[in-house]
Amino acid sequence: MPRSWMPWLGVPKTAAAIGLLAGFWVPALAVAAAVGLVLFFTAAVVTHVRVRDFTFGPQYPFLLLAVSTLILRALE
Repeated sequence: MPRSWMPWLGVPKTAAAIGLLAGFWVPALAVAAAVGLVLFFTAAVVTHVRVRDFTFGPQYPFLLLAVSTLILRALE
């Protein structure tokens, strides 16, 4: 991935964070934000595995947090 893309990776994460916060008032928005985060961090894991980078990075715990948030919000 080109380094010039790195700052732009923060845009969907920021949007998801805002969506999760707004989800306290609009629950459907929190579910959409959690789905977006699950997709984002799944893509991050796949990207790291494709380049054979098997180090334990923040993408794994963040993926678990996003999945748990999605499950908890979907069960409400």
